[in-house]
Parts: sequence; structure tokens; C-alpha cells
Amino acid sequence: MLRRKTGLRGLAIVAAALWPLPLLGQTAAQPQAPATATSGSNDTPAPPVESAPPPSSAASTQLPAGLPTTRRDYMREDNPWDTTVPSSRAGAGPLAESASSVAAEPETEVPTEPDAPAEESESPIRIYGFSDMTIRHLILPKDSPWFTYLPRNTTGHVGNLNVYFDTQMGPKWRALSEIRFTYLPDGAASTAVTDGLIERGTNQAGDYTEFSRATSVGGIIIERAYLQYMRFSWLSIKAGQWLTPYGVWNVDHGSPTVISVRSPFIIGAELFPRRQVGLLAEGTIDLGKDFELGYALGVSNGRTNDFSFYEDFDANKAVTLRSAMTWRGMGELTVGATAYKGRATRASEALYYAGTALKSRQQIEKQWDEVAYAIDLRWTWSHVHLQTEWIMNDRKYTDAGRTEAANGGLSPDRRLWGGYALLGYRTPWLGTMPYFKFEYSPEPQTQAIGIADKFVMYAGGLNIRPVPRVVFKVEYTQAYTPGQGSSLFAGQTIRGIDLQAAWAF
Repeated sequence: MLRRKTGLRGLAIVAAALWPLPLLGQTAAQPQAPATATSGSNDTPAPPVESAPPPSSAASTQLPAGLPTTRRDYMREDNPWDTTVPSSRAGAGPLAESASSVAAEPETEVPTEPDAPAEESESPIRIYGFSDMTIRHLILPKDSPWFTYLPRNTTGHVGNLNVYFDTQMGPKWRALSEIRFTYLPDGAASTAVTDGLIERGTNQAGDYTEFSRATSVGGIIIERAYLQYMRFSWLSIKAGQWLTPYGVWNVDHGSPTVISVRSPFIIGAELFPRRQVGLLAEGTIDLGKDFELGYALGVSNGRTNDFSFYEDFDANKAVTLRSAMTWRGMGELTVGATAYKGRATRASEALYYAGTALKSRQQIEKQWDEVAYAIDLRWTWSHVHLQTEWIMNDRKYTDAGRTEAANGGLSPDRRLWGGYALLGYRTPWLGTMPYFKFEYSPEPQTQAIGIADKFVMYAGGLNIRPVPRVVFKVEYTQAYTPGQGSSLFAGQTIRGIDLQAAWAF
């Protein structure tokens, strides 16, 4: 009997080790979501589990009892603000993912996704999120062309209202969705600048509950929606729509967790696609002696913005590859590199007859092949926070997809590049962090009409976190377009002040 039991036990152990994947030396007792290779996770503890992401804060700020306090806790990907599942910065949780951002700037306790439940249990759906309100005042001449893009008068607006729906569906299985509620498209301005006239659209409908009075209708933006299987710390697989795991800012975008008021211009330029639909594998490998390697490998339909989120118009699948090395010997230093290769296609379908047979064919409206590269660095040591990202994108049109340029002729192939650097220091006074940010970036909107605009920006401000889930920001920005002649805004300097309150719930 003893021999039989021992033999059966041995077989069980071998089966567990081989199914469903080889162990590579370690298994995950809990549904751990591999840390992502994104170089930018917040270095500070995340806010309360099951709660929204608190803004970056001073390292000396006292955290509420029971909150995760270690770097690994913070990077967990189970809680959008912070998770129990360690997530490599290749793709941390929602807020966690946003916690590393911008400055990921988070040095603050950013909310991360709630702790993952015990492996043998399921969890009810958890709902949490973040929001912000910004007041902007521009210091410009009344006839400045900058008012093409920016508010002419001192204006307040709610910029983000993002809500997460998160559930653990069993051992190692999790589903997460992030929805941004917005006033758009109501009031959106047309900024094509092709005829010099900027118009604002309306999106109104008669409200049948209010005697059919006209009511403005907003919309939603699906930031991400995916199913995740977390088998080992070195392997997690996501299926669905996910944020492209490059750099720091794109994944960690929660306004309470980032240091500055707005995201870097280069991120909005989307030299890398902001989101993709497909499969993403990611994880982290402990190399010992304070070293950790993170990676992400994704296969998707490719660029979705300005194209389609739910259909791939070409047979070329896009590939994203990221690797990041983290060293914790002197604070935390993460250096990462990301590459993306894909084809972007806009097309329509047409019917025609071949004799008496009805046929269909694809008509290419726009198509190009692109390769993008990014490098990033994030270092937090004591109260110091340094973060930088630089990105380059090469675009080459296909023969069938080259479009006409707005100023005549055909659209040329092009190379765009830019980046930013942010430096901050967290003080013990109300968790206040003075910071400075430099940016250099192309402007795709004007380049689309043949104007080679690039922008240089300087910003400085204060990030104040009186309580873990509330952040106040004050920021002064000055920007200009270098060069003369070919630039639409040559010689037009912009100055402005932003005040922002951001909170997690």
C-alpha cells in the first residue's frame, strides 16, 4: 500500500508540473499576474485595495492601515490601482498600469487593482475608477492661432471619468474592462485646418422623459476589455483589447497617479498605437541580486485609431515586443525598450458583376507599413523621481494605399520622433512634489495637411496629495514651434496655467 500511494503521489506531482505548461522552476500558488515590462510603474505603495488609484504622493506620506506597501504589492495586476498579482511593468493593472505613468509620475500611492482573491475562490465584480477636473487659462494674444486647438477663455472641464469592472472568475482567471465616459462627440471641434474654419459639432437628441427637450448626448471610450489567464509569474496571457505596453505613460494613465496635469505630447501623437486588439503574453523573471527582467509579446490586428477596432482590413498581423530590466540596488531603476511592426489599412467593400456572377472586391483608401521603436527609463530613489521616454516611427505607404497630400501631390513616406523627460522631488509637506518636464514632439494633425510642425514645451508645477486618494496640481506651460516659414505656428509662443483636482474612488 505504501508503495502504491507513493507511486500515485509521484505521478500526481509530475502531472501537475507538466500541465498545462512547463514550470521553468516555479509555479504560482496564487493567481499572480506577471509584472509587466513597462518601465513605469509607480514606485510608491498603492492605495486601498478595492479602491481607486490615489495620486502620486510623497514617500513620507502615511498610508492607511492594511494597504500594500512593497514594490511588488504595488505592481500587482489584480487591482487596477494595485493588484495582488504582481504585474511587470509590461502590463500592469489598470490603475496600477496607470500608476506607473507619467510620470508615472507616481511616486504616490496610486490606487491599484484590488487584491486577487484566493486561488480556490471566485470574486464578485469589483467597480472602481478615477476622475479629474481641470481649469485652464491661456496667456495669449486674442488673435493667436493657438485658439484653433485650445479654449479662448478661462475654462473648466471634467477630462476623465474612468470606471473599471474587475472580477476574478476562478483560479488564475480574471476579466477586466476600463470604460471612459466623455462628453464627446458633443461640442467637438473640427481641427483639420484645411479651409481656415473651425466648427464645433453638436450631438443632441430630444429627451423623451423631458417633453422631448433637446439634451446633449456624450459617449464612451473602451480603453481596454480583456480576459486574462495568469499561470506563472513569468507568463500571463491576455485576450481582448489591451493598452500597448510601451514605455511608462501609455499603460499608467490614471490622472490621480500621474505627476503632471496632462500626458506628454508625444504620447498623444500615437507614434505607437494606443490600444490593440489581439493576444498579449507578458511576465517577469527574477534574476536575483535585485535584478528582474520583464517582457511583453503581442500579436494584434494592428493600429485601431482612425481605422477599425473590430475588423482587420489586411492580412498583416501587427507584432509588439517589449523588454525591461529593473534593478533595485539603489532605489528602483527600470530601463526598457519596445518595438512595433504592422500595417495600417482603411478600406471599403464594393460589389460588381463578372458576367452574371455577383462578386466583391476590397477598395484600399489608405494603407501604410510602419515600424516604431521606443526606449524608456524610470528611476526613483529616496524622494527623487526621474522619468523619460523617446519614440521614433517610420511610415512607408504601399503603392495601392498612398493618399493625396492636402497641399497637392502624394503623401510622402516619413520619419517622426520625439520624447519627454520629467524630474520631481517629493517633499514631506502635504506630499508636495515640485517637478519640471521637457518635451519635443511632432504634431501629426498639421503634418497631415503638409505643415511640418514640431513643438518644444517646458512645464513646471506642483503635485500635492493631502490624502491618499486626492491630488491637486498646479502647472505652468510654455511651448513654441522651432523653425520658420514651413511652420503653421512659427513664432507663436503659447503660455498657460492649469489647475487640476484628481481623485480615485
